[in-house]
Amino acid sequence: VVASLTGKLSDDQLQQLYQILDEQDICAEIRNTNRYHQLDLDFHTTLAELHGNSEMVRTLQQMRDKMYRLSRRLHRLHPDRLSLNAQQHRAIVDAIREGEIDKSRKSMQAHLAWGRAFTLDPNGRLGGDWQRLTVAAG
Repeated sequence: VVASLTGKLSDDQLQQLYQILDEQDICAEIRNTNRYHQLDLDFHTTLAELHGNSEMVRTLQQMRDKMYRLSRRLHRLHPDRLSLNAQQHRAIVDAIREGEIDKSRKSMQAHLAWGRAFTLDPNGRLGGDWQRLTVAAG
């Protein structure tokens, strides 16, 4: 999705993404985990919408409640993760804006791998993969 959007979004479309990112930064700073998670889902859904991937949009919307409950718990336990997540989102959008296809793709892949590892092992008991992936994603 991000590779196909890279270098092709209008200023208005980029502004839509940056508005989400700016509010995420504020929520991360004040640790408003409830609103942050809504914005996290909005970020991914907006990318799918801009791509025109209706199946991904539908899937994200169907999973919204489950993802909200899971992420809400994880964000409360690890609020420091919000800032890292927001930085990753911003790096993805910056690469899209700058037209760097490889960087946008790799940034999203690292972000998703980081999120998956953190979700499966939030306390690093299985080797701390999400902590290692923080460097790659950030």
